[in-house]
Amino acid sequence: MVFSSSLFNAQPLRVLVAGHGPLLQATLQALHALPATALHVCGVVDWYDVVRQRQGRAVGYQRTVLPQLPGAAKALRLNPKALGFSALHHPAFKQRVLEPLGIHLVVLATWGDILPASLLADEATAWWNVHPSLLPRHRGPNPYAAAILAGDDQTGFSLHQVTAAVDAGPVMTQAVVPLLAEDTSETLRQRVAALVAQQLPLYLAHTVLPHWQGHGALPAGTPQEETAGMSYHTHASLPHPVLPVATAAPMVLQRQQRALHPWCPVLWQAPWGVHFAVQGVVLLPYAPKGQALPAGRVISLNPWRGQVVLASTAPDTLLLLNGLRRYSFTLQRAWPRWLSTALLACWPSQRAAGCV
Repeated sequence: MVFSSSLFNAQPLRVLVAGHGPLLQATLQALHALPATALHVCGVVDWYDVVRQRQGRAVGYQRTVLPQLPGAAKALRLNPKALGFSALHHPAFKQRVLEPLGIHLVVLATWGDILPASLLADEATAWWNVHPSLLPRHRGPNPYAAAILAGDDQTGFSLHQVTAAVDAGPVMTQAVVPLLAEDTSETLRQRVAALVAQQLPLYLAHTVLPHWQGHGALPAGTPQEETAGMSYHTHASLPHPVLPVATAAPMVLQRQQRALHPWCPVLWQAPWGVHFAVQGVVLLPYAPKGQALPAGRVISLNPWRGQVVLASTAPDTLLLLNGLRRYSFTLQRAWPRWLSTALLACWPSQRAAGCV
């Protein structure tokens, strides 16, 4: 990327990044694609470190591996314990981070806290957020799953100003990526992160930095319209992990598996009451002969491949469930493959016992 040397002749934009996972990595890559004389990344706050400082440990999280970038990326990581803060709205964060480093802009990328209006009202520091959906569609903490469950054909990311209302601030820029039929929440997360790393530097170089150098301020965004497509999703809005094979449409079941995998186990309850984790749901065309089978009826079972074929609510479609492994609610994980295979191989005895 080529920049005019005459453009960057004032104080560089001093930025702090806070977040987690691939979106944090992609945002750092995007910021480091710009000259340090125009934009300087002063520090990184990992959500993992904040949760660990707050709770003593960070169950369910892993420390984000910072990308190998110029400027000693490891030295950019701020230590909440050493600096004495457990949230971005903690007084110590402003006193020991924002003010000493002279931060003009904080960019959030997958941050787990809602920030108070009192923090956002400080005009010395602007707050932006990289949200992985096309706002105002799919606000909230589960935009990947929400896009898949809704059957959207595209998604993307929105860079917007942070306000007291969640994901409702003015939008600075957006970029679109197609949502593929085979996408899961994890593959979609990786593809959106790649889009951020590719498109965010272009917006910063062509819009933000020229405005900063010419006016000494950041550009304003476009207010979001409260349209019919606006939606908000919480963790509670995610579907139940057990597939409702007897009542839901085949496409809905497939989307449910793709949306929850691999972050949440997707389960099939066998007719004899045992639950199996499901790795994939495939829709098979079917030409019914005679009377339609009841939805959820087992048509065939291959224990060695961990597969089962079920009748669905659509007479012309069968469900193929792949990668079956016995799931233990006590251990909160699936059994080893060989034990699951042995259990599935007992299907004839279960059927003879009248359980199916």
